[in-house]
Amino acid sequence: MLSLRRYEVICLALDLAAHLIMFGAIGPALVQAAALLYAVFVAPGLLLIGLLPDDRLTAVERLLLGPAIGVALLPLVLLLLSYLPGPLTLAPILLAFDGIALAAALLVRRNGLDRSGEAHLSLWTRRALLALLSVLALTAYFRLTNLHYAELQGDEAKVVLYAVSVIQGNEEALFLHRRGPADVLTSALMAVLNAPRTEVVFRLPFALISILVVGLLFLLAREIRNLSTAWLAGLLLAGEGLFIAFSRIVQYQAFIHLSAVGALYALWRLSQKVRTRRGAVSDGLLSGYLWPAALFFVAGLLAHYEAIIILPAAAYLLWRMTRDGLPPARLLRAMAGPAVFTVMAFIAFYAPFLLNPRFQSTAARYGKKVMGDFRTLFDHLPLFIERSGFYNFRPSVWAILIVLALYPLLVYPQQGRMRAVSLVGSGAFLAALAGAALSLTLFPPFRGPATALFLLTATFAPAIPVGERMLWLWFGSGFFLSVFLIRDPNLHFYIFLAPMLLLTAITLDRAWTRFIRLSGNRIQALSMGAAAVLLALFLPRFVYAQFLFVDHVPEIQRTWSAQQALPRWLRGSNPAGHPIFGFPHQSGWKTVGVLYDTGILQGSYRTNVRDWVSAWYTRSAEYCEEASDWVILESVERPQERAELLADIGDHYVKRGEIYVGDRLGIELYGRNHGDPGPPVRYQAEAFSADFDARLANSDLHPAVEELSPPLEALAYRFGDKLELTGYDLYQTEVRPGQALSLLLRWEALASSSQDIALFAQVIGPEDRKLGQRDRDPACSHGPVREWAPGDVTVGHLRIPLDPAAPPGAYPLIIGLYDRQSGARLPIYAADGAYVGDALTLTEIRVVAP
Repeated sequence: MLSLRRYEVICLALDLAAHLIMFGAIGPALVQAAALLYAVFVAPGLLLIGLLPDDRLTAVERLLLGPAIGVALLPLVLLLLSYLPGPLTLAPILLAFDGIALAAALLVRRNGLDRSGEAHLSLWTRRALLALLSVLALTAYFRLTNLHYAELQGDEAKVVLYAVSVIQGNEEALFLHRRGPADVLTSALMAVLNAPRTEVVFRLPFALISILVVGLLFLLAREIRNLSTAWLAGLLLAGEGLFIAFSRIVQYQAFIHLSAVGALYALWRLSQKVRTRRGAVSDGLLSGYLWPAALFFVAGLLAHYEAIIILPAAAYLLWRMTRDGLPPARLLRAMAGPAVFTVMAFIAFYAPFLLNPRFQSTAARYGKKVMGDFRTLFDHLPLFIERSGFYNFRPSVWAILIVLALYPLLVYPQQGRMRAVSLVGSGAFLAALAGAALSLTLFPPFRGPATALFLLTATFAPAIPVGERMLWLWFGSGFFLSVFLIRDPNLHFYIFLAPMLLLTAITLDRAWTRFIRLSGNRIQALSMGAAAVLLALFLPRFVYAQFLFVDHVPEIQRTWSAQQALPRWLRGSNPAGHPIFGFPHQSGWKTVGVLYDTGILQGSYRTNVRDWVSAWYTRSAEYCEEASDWVILESVERPQERAELLADIGDHYVKRGEIYVGDRLGIELYGRNHGDPGPPVRYQAEAFSADFDARLANSDLHPAVEELSPPLEALAYRFGDKLELTGYDLYQTEVRPGQALSLLLRWEALASSSQDIALFAQVIGPEDRKLGQRDRDPACSHGPVREWAPGDVTVGHLRIPLDPAAPPGAYPLIIGLYDRQSGARLPIYAADGAYVGDALTLTEIRVVAP
């Protein structure tokens, strides 16, 4: 029996240190976040990889594949933990992943499988290591530099709010998400830390996963072709704008990339073992690679449905194994366990997801807006080029597509029947690209068939090597689906970028090899020419990425005018109408949060940005679509909504404040016009950011997601004949003077109403003195009652500020409804029809001394 090797001892020692950092709250939030990520996926992954009986797996490959396997475990383990009763906390999470790490170490020791000491570097020359490290360094630079700067953007804030709802014990948030829960669960993991929930803490795991993905793609390209191809592919991936954008935000795309490359890399390595040994591989080796492949696939399914895009490529590799000598029956037996695991993991989330009543809206959205009927060919090739050129240096996008089109010609350089077929396939795709470039109105119906012809030629030509055919299946499935079959692909073009860039690198390497054969004594001139071409292809992409994603003064791509800061040759297209993800942006929302916390802002608000963003930074302050106390306008985001809001408020509001980020106006604060206009107060965002992170980033959100209110205390009180109060929740019944009560009320419309009905909520003190009062619509964020339809169920959220001079004691909290026009209160009846009065006592609150 082998003892634990130094490799495993170091892993466990670092894991212990990570626990000390977390529980001792040692260091800044970023250090604690890194410690948590080491404990939950790096350490378990590095130990699990020791169970893989592959003597040829080098230390470099273990250091990349091990943590990747650890990441693949995250969504499933966190999903199962979220199903446990009660809030999701740090202790059970660490207990689960520590158990996995220790079990892996003990299994390695018991079974004698540890080959970490044999995982040498002999297959990695200094040149190969330098190539990999240069790619990883460049990748990390574009994904980690200034990751802290940008505020949470629309979809990011939604994911984070859902995550907070999950750790509060409301796993219903997972089913509201319209896709797999991987990004929500990963954000919930970061939220349980006893450290400020800053933007960089939430984004860190997604950035690190993206770096791992590029490393694995480097390994895959090296094994399929050679080191030069791997290095070229790595450089293309490191500077790819869409990759960078999605790696810098809290979104699921990193899991899709990891799922695809991880599963295919595992199957590729297994297929090579089968080929070289003519099918004579051990059961342990079969299981050792099929189980990680299944785990990677499950991680993708728990991120988004589009993870299935790798199935044609995966099926091809499995089929090749049977052609290379592995008996099909034996392969099926080995696949049985991983297949059952995949199905069970799929059911664990998607069964309750499909049965959830909210799935109907998800199905409607995907059925009508996103998916086509798969009988109609759309034409999104110009859209792909335009949007890819928005995130990348545009000429490089064209260069990549043209290089890709030449692939069949390089496979069949000699005259013959396949050379003619290659010419037809490449010519068809080049013609499709030309039509897209020239906006030829007569050509779109032919672009789909022309592209299909090219993909068939490139994929199924006889001389194409197995690894490259696998890449074409991966690329072709995603490319044709998103460009020609889906009605609204948005930015889902990202699903085929990894194989596209790998194939581009392979094509460049094939071209270089061909030129060398033809060059004779002109090798020096050709080398200089190749270097010039590569410099022209890569350098502008890196410079463009630097300006767009790393630098933030000015915020390029947020405003068309800001592009004038770029050199003329780098300027892209007008950002109007483009989906914007990952670009640095800061407006000063943390300042708004501090102003609410300190009482400078009170009451409800309305804004032109996504309410998820405002809910996070205002800590779930009241949002009201009509007659709000404040109107908060971002100066850059959603200009059309901003203009509409300004027109709507007219002279009923005046500008009370301005928030500046540096010397740039970020947010304008409009308050009610009481006839006392004065100059707006100027706030500098930099002066409030640290205060928000230190005091408010971890403060409670009630509710985190208004659609997912916590379990309410059931009630049955009818107000007139139009509305019924069916439940309520009071976040805290013990408050200090000057604090605000957070109250949720659930209403059901019994009939349509033409009345302008308002709600009052009051805390009644000694001698009927009002210690707190709030008047507004019953469910302000859902519009006025006159717009509700019979049967509508809505949850309204309001905050009731208490008088700073309120004396300690116990006081009733009462509510009621009244007609704004007449002032008459609606009568209240109990479930048995008994008349209650015109005010209902909900509960008693206690004011305690500060």
